[in-house]
Amino acid sequence: MRPYTTGKTDGRANGCTTPGSILGRPSAIPVGGAAHQRRATGSRPLETTSRCRPQIGSAIGLWDEAEGVDLGRARRPPVASALDVVGSRTVLGSASVTPIRGRRRRVAAVSVAALATAVTAAFLVTDRDTVSATASVPSVPEVIAHRGASAVAPENTLISGEVARRAGADWIENDVRPSRDGGLYVFHDATVDRTTDGKGHIGKLTSAEIDALDAGSWFAPEYKGVRIPTLAAQLADLRERGGKLLLDITGTRGKADIERIIQTVRDEGMMDRVMVQSFFPESLKHVRKLAPQVPMAFLQGKLDADPVAVAKDLDVIAYNVSDEALKTRPEVVKDLHAAGVKVNVWTVDDPKRWSELADLGVDGIITDKATELVGWNAARAGDQ
Repeated sequence: MRPYTTGKTDGRANGCTTPGSILGRPSAIPVGGAAHQRRATGSRPLETTSRCRPQIGSAIGLWDEAEGVDLGRARRPPVASALDVVGSRTVLGSASVTPIRGRRRRVAAVSVAALATAVTAAFLVTDRDTVSATASVPSVPEVIAHRGASAVAPENTLISGEVARRAGADWIENDVRPSRDGGLYVFHDATVDRTTDGKGHIGKLTSAEIDALDAGSWFAPEYKGVRIPTLAAQLADLRERGGKLLLDITGTRGKADIERIIQTVRDEGMMDRVMVQSFFPESLKHVRKLAPQVPMAFLQGKLDADPVAVAKDLDVIAYNVSDEALKTRPEVVKDLHAAGVKVNVWTVDDPKRWSELADLGVDGIITDKATELVGWNAARAGDQ
């Protein structure tokens, strides 16, 4: 894979395929070749709805020599990220990541905003699954994309999830909330005010009212018309394209809501690719009764006096704790591991802290900057 530079581009020339179905409309978002779209979970190449080339100024793009495909272009940034080329693998990294000694890199400036528009640029990761698992390759934390790739695309949308999935995130983390008439939507906040053009508590809006909301324009004009996905749509998208979902049952939910959530996962054939997490023990206990086979994680903003005992009582496989809480007692990672419980930490966007957490041995990092953490992991693995 080699970088190339261009001058002006014409939106009518050099067509590119676009995942219009993610946005619910045709869009100027280039995608890579079919090999880049296949995952170990059996995903298919994106179906396309149009061919296009976004009109952009001075640009930097990537050409995949193996596939002979244009992976897209992006405007030079007001705030730079970097394309870190490590060996034969190209990954999206951060300009703030500490350089890896003894390894040459070619660095091309790419804007986060343009990456998001370009998809969210062919996602700039190749052959992530080809690295063999050997004793010489150190373990790195799993990448858990917080509300999708929420640093470069509108949170809790199909496009945000697709960016993270294509970048190589191990999990997509999404929230679920019910509408007034019982619909299940991928949404975090109690109200729709912050991330849509509407107002009001999501639980007081009907499904029809939620479906009409614009959930993209608040993030960037290019995302105008992006909708809030239903849980069923999110699950179907991951089932078809590949990927695993860390599903946060947000807020205090009644048994009826939880039963609908689990039934939706079951109906979409995703029982083996979903992990449920919640701050509320009663929610987790009800999930366990309904679906004993579904793995669960307990979310905590503060450490319990005895995290191991709590994890065992709730029968969870992971203890998902805030980074601020973990800083107060980092030794609990070893305690939980000794009991067979994984530790995932939220929400961490600083590469320096990624390094500290990796050294501590955490199992996963929940981050808004999933695309960058994928690159950081690759660099760390390649350097040791």
